[in-house]
Amino acid sequence: MSNTRLKVQAVGFRWWNGCCLGALITPSSLLLLLLPQEGDQWQSLQIGKKIQHHFPAGSRTFTIAQANSIGRYQTSTIDTPIGAFPDQDSAVKAALFILNTLFGGQDCDTAYPARQDESSIDAEATPNAQHKHRPDTYEQDQAVNK
Repeated sequence: MSNTRLKVQAVGFRWWNGCCLGALITPSSLLLLLLPQEGDQWQSLQIGKKIQHHFPAGSRTFTIAQANSIGRYQTSTIDTPIGAFPDQDSAVKAALFILNTLFGGQDCDTAYPARQDESSIDAEATPNAQHKHRPDTYEQDQAVNK
């Protein structure tokens, strides 16, 4: 299903556990994305592998994926009927609400503030961002191939 009222938009990207976490709205889905630090493209992680990440509101499963433009990243589908959004603003508000809920209802800026030299993350610049990945902050489930 596709929602022609929606366009592709990255929202709410914040530093979290040395990675960049945010939401991606598309006409066909709402996803959480986790992007690695520059220089660590998660090449050792098999595409399709499932990884559990732990947030204040509970655990969430992410899947390793790859795109030519950004390399490897992790994605987690948000189960919501994409056709229910009447407009882009509603989808953005829902994505930000989901991100805040993930952090136990705390505003992401409060729970995981931006570094002092960066008040926000430019989604287009994210793959080149300078931050530290800490692989010890998540547990890896057994690999599942698509």
